Amino acid sequence: MIIVNYRQKRASATAVDIESEIDEHEVLDDYDNDGKRKRWRLPFMLKILKYNAPEWYFIILGSIASSILGATQPILGLLLAQMYAQFAQPNLKKQEHDVRIYPVTIICTGIISGICQLATSLSFAKSGGELTARMRKLTLAAILRQEIGWFDLERNRAGALITRLSSDVSAMKGWTGITIGIIAQAIGGVVTAVVIAFLNSWKLAFTVLCFVPFLIATGVLNGQKLRKAGQTTRKESVLEEKGGACANEAIDNIRTVVALCQEKRFIRQYEMTFDKAFR
Repeated sequence: MIIVNYRQKRASATAVDIESEIDEHEVLDDYDNDGKRKRWRLPFMLKILKYNAPEWYFIILGSIASSILGATQPILGLLLAQMYAQFAQPNLKKQEHDVRIYPVTIICTGIISGICQLATSLSFAKSGGELTARMRKLTLAAILRQEIGWFDLERNRAGALITRLSSDVSAMKGWTGITIGIIAQAIGGVVTAVVIAFLNSWKLAFTVLCFVPFLIATGVLNGQKLRKAGQTTRKESVLEEKGGACANEAIDNIRTVVALCQEKRFIRQYEMTFDKAFR
């Protein structure tokens, strides 16, 4: 008993969470030679992107396709506006000619948009899948490197670790795939919209740009709200780990559970764990 307590104390003092133990060099990079914490640190997204480097061609292809996809939205708006403007065209021959051209152009733009959407989904799905497999391998290697006392802690039981491998690692898939796609799509859409606006009416474009700071402020506030929601999600993830550990313990020892008639007890404990996540 004394040995177990000693191991638990030692493990709690020296063990590092699996999420932050992907690479020991990254932890050291946050500190200078004097042991002081650096003012500037590499963003977490770039650290994760480093592990996705072998699939760089899929990421580039997906980013280009996302940029084109974002550019098609303002182009479609311009084409629709030009087509509706033909109702005010006094020249009937020109009106008939343009009315035939614009629908074909809109259809072609829609086809290009669909192809880009398909390329974006396939590219980021491939890169995200490879990242998930690689991170699971590294996480499992980090788990197996821990000393025996680390596994005696309640939060490091087999069920919790398995849940962490399946859920936490899969969540990293969106850091490089969906996030990069959204950023590239937004950049492509904004640049195209600004160019179209200045080509048609630069005075109106400047007037609209005056409201951009308000949109940025709204985005910052929304980001802060999402960050708080992410903290709540983290608490729910901890409860899911406890629930997974409870289910894993019951299934691994199913003969003992049935022999002692403790099925309802484990079901009630499992249900209570997930009830806390929705309170």
